[in-house]
Amino acid sequence: MKTWLSILILLLTQQTISQELIKREISKDDPYSFYINDNDSTNLFYYKMVPNKAPIGALILLPSGGESIESMLNQITLHKEALKNNLLVVIPSYNWGTIQQIPEISFFDTIFEQVVNEHKVSKDNFIFCGLSNGAMIALTYGVRSVRDSNTYIIPKGIIGLDPPVDLSRFYNYCEREIERNFSEAGVNEAKWLKNVYNQVYGGSPDSFPTQYQEASVFSYGSPKGGNAKYLNDIGILMYSDLNIDFLLNQRKRDLYDWNGTDIVAFVNQLQINGNKNAEVIISQNKGKRPDGTLHPHSWSILNTKTTIEWILELLKENKADHNKQTHKYFVNEKLQKSDYIEDLNQLVDSLQTYHPQPYEFISKNDFESFINVTKNKITDSTTVSEFAWISSEVAAKVGCLHTNTSASSILNFSSEMFFPLNVKYVDSKLYLTDTYKPNTELKTHTEIVKINGIDVLELKNKIANHISSDGYNEKFLDEIINRNFGYFCTLQLNFPTGYKLEIKEDNIKKEVLLNKNLNNQTSDNSNTQTKNLEFEINTPENLAVITIKSFVYYDDQLPVFKSFVDSCFKQIKSQQIKNVVIDLRDNGGGDPYCATHLLQYISNKSFRYYKKGSTDAYKDLEKKIKPFKNNFSGKLYILINSLCCSTTGHLCSILKYHNIGTLIGSETGATYSCNANNINFKLKNTGISASVATKTYQTDVTGFKKNRGIIPDYQTTKNLKDTPNKDMEMKQVMELINAK
Repeated sequence: MKTWLSILILLLTQQTISQELIKREISKDDPYSFYINDNDSTNLFYYKMVPNKAPIGALILLPSGGESIESMLNQITLHKEALKNNLLVVIPSYNWGTIQQIPEISFFDTIFEQVVNEHKVSKDNFIFCGLSNGAMIALTYGVRSVRDSNTYIIPKGIIGLDPPVDLSRFYNYCEREIERNFSEAGVNEAKWLKNVYNQVYGGSPDSFPTQYQEASVFSYGSPKGGNAKYLNDIGILMYSDLNIDFLLNQRKRDLYDWNGTDIVAFVNQLQINGNKNAEVIISQNKGKRPDGTLHPHSWSILNTKTTIEWILELLKENKADHNKQTHKYFVNEKLQKSDYIEDLNQLVDSLQTYHPQPYEFISKNDFESFINVTKNKITDSTTVSEFAWISSEVAAKVGCLHTNTSASSILNFSSEMFFPLNVKYVDSKLYLTDTYKPNTELKTHTEIVKINGIDVLELKNKIANHISSDGYNEKFLDEIINRNFGYFCTLQLNFPTGYKLEIKEDNIKKEVLLNKNLNNQTSDNSNTQTKNLEFEINTPENLAVITIKSFVYYDDQLPVFKSFVDSCFKQIKSQQIKNVVIDLRDNGGGDPYCATHLLQYISNKSFRYYKKGSTDAYKDLEKKIKPFKNNFSGKLYILINSLCCSTTGHLCSILKYHNIGTLIGSETGATYSCNANNINFKLKNTGISASVATKTYQTDVTGFKKNRGIIPDYQTTKNLKDTPNKDMEMKQVMELINAK
């Protein structure tokens, strides 16, 4: 009778709830036990509650470990109040999951993508709320969304009820609970957790501190609280209930065993780190289970009114920030000095917090001195465009190509405002590369000595300070400046209304005032490539050319790249081609799996792509990788230039180290080591976009410098008088082929 009554109550409860909830199935399988205590069902699904008006955001509700969705909803009213305030409510079938919490994030992302596409809710307005284990996965999702940049959304806010945020200290609690041997339920849970942690992390926190810090949301005593540093821009509202009678008399525990101790430390660290939306609410004796017994680990500690107000205020602030950040500024518009200083502090703090090696190419003292000097230059008369240029120099100081700022989305300017001449630096001199009809004295190859009174070499050096590059790579900087001089010159000179040149002809200097003709500008398209992947065979020369302008073929696009490479080498083998050129010029990088797949066709021995222990994301690339059995064994030539960056630099380091092929061209813009895995954000007041690398990746090679690119076996140099379309690298290839 008791069992039948329980089933009847459950059915009635589900029937009542179903009047408000819409159920969407995701999968018929639950291989990771995301949702337990659901009888024999293995379906994965989510419930949603849709407001009558367009949703202003999404509230994600997550039950505690083993708790059913129905049980959770019968203990709270948060979902109902959220619906009244035009929040879309989403409840995934998740209450258990895995210890390392990796596959569940993919499950969540599938749900989030569906609701965003169907209900047009902003990806910027997702709020998580969970109890215990539900709070832990919410906080973990928040950390990984920033640290690893691999989630569908970045939460705007997270509401956590009584989670154990520091796994090291929680492990120590488990040991104390076992030693006390007072509460049977507590001891059994502690034994199980300790055993699982020992298996997953290798042992205790004392023996494996790094593993526990990597897995914890917060690590007490670690710089910036460990992973807590990644939550600076996510609103955090934490709850815990202090019940002294429960601790002392019912469990024989003390404040060191109370989750609230770590929660308070966690929120305190967040506030110290600069999080202005981090709060903690500590109630007393409010926690109560559905049967009426007092228990601090309960949904009842949630204050619905306070929580809804916090959510709405957070979304209101987000809307205000969004409006401010999407504003287009004219180049002479100004903000207050305090706004600029706040944005500069945000950028500096992000560099120091997230970047794995912020002082690799500049000392901490020199960097901080530079920041102090920079702040003193900022006044209320500083324009937004000037501050944007200042920000780019701050980011560039780190010496990391993947760490930079961009103001293109907030500044209201066009190419018509740029320096109107096509020019090129050759060594330390600047030359005109096209005729300029409005000024007949400006002819091709005219040397420009000064622009608006500034020596062109000084101008070049100043511009270079604002361009992010790996180890201040000079060849990369030279190439970027030459290709974008009109843009950089204009920013450095702060959008002047005109340009006065000093030119030199036959050792005679004279001044020329530019008569701007906005239709005169042309660009050097000699290196443009309409397709990323191209293949051609030159039968008379017994030569095949594989052109790869990008390795950006991640995830579901990776098979596209592999199929192209497979097809190339299949044709090369079938036609018995003896000479192969792989053109990597202008390839800015991408997925290391692309580079690895290519290497397996051209290497004659096993290789390790990444150095052991250098990466968390690509452990399989730290192992020995065998070449394909049908790999190419003829003459191989690789074309490179100064815009070969990131993964392409990695690939070139392996080619050079293992003597795979002949490298032809110019020094690459990257080397064996780079920082990537970026977090992206906007500066609060100006809306300037910023990107900061968070991980370091190094190939398994030695003997290379971090401030130099990979040096080719044959260096090519284009003369100023050479036509733009003259291919010096292919010319060198043909000379080598014909010489044999």
